[in-house]
Amino acid sequence: MTLATRNGSTSGRPSHRTSRHLKNVARAWHAKQKKKANWTPSYAEKILVSLVHDVFPFIGRRPISGITAKDMLEVLSKIEARGAHETASRVKQRCNSVFNYAITKLHTTGNPTIPLQGSFQAPKSQHHARLKLTELPELLRKVPTYDGHKQTALAIKMLAYAFVRTIELRGALWSEFDLKPCGAFPANG
Repeated sequence: MTLATRNGSTSGRPSHRTSRHLKNVARAWHAKQKKKANWTPSYAEKILVSLVHDVFPFIGRRPISGITAKDMLEVLSKIEARGAHETASRVKQRCNSVFNYAITKLHTTGNPTIPLQGSFQAPKSQHHARLKLTELPELLRKVPTYDGHKQTALAIKMLAYAFVRTIELRGALWSEFDLKPCGAFPANG
């Protein structure tokens, strides 16, 4: 039995009855946002995966107009119970956007995430202490004896040479590097 047959539709699209299920409305919101907000493919995938794993199994097949604040609280509490506080906060934000989108499409009249504002806040990020300039030579002397991942040792060297933030180095593309020899780096690394 195909999706179209199961839903009573012959067009291959979800029927009117199922098109207003949370899962389908969320996918429509995601498709629109992916284009409108110019998301990168990896970011778009991350957002959809969070909904697929943390929301759809519990309330995805329910009509969006019937989902209550209690339902959302239960879904978000399951995420928080496994210690994923940051994920719970982000999923709440994403569901808030899905419900706002559903309101504009006249699929529902209310947003059940609004009563949960202030709940499920992401924990404050703790920044690591910075390395003092006087400690840098010692760190660079110890890098060759580092017995962890080789990529980590190489990244530490690259950070010292390029003087960029770690997030910038981790997110850098190969096309952003000029790999032509310039004599600025020691040959023995």
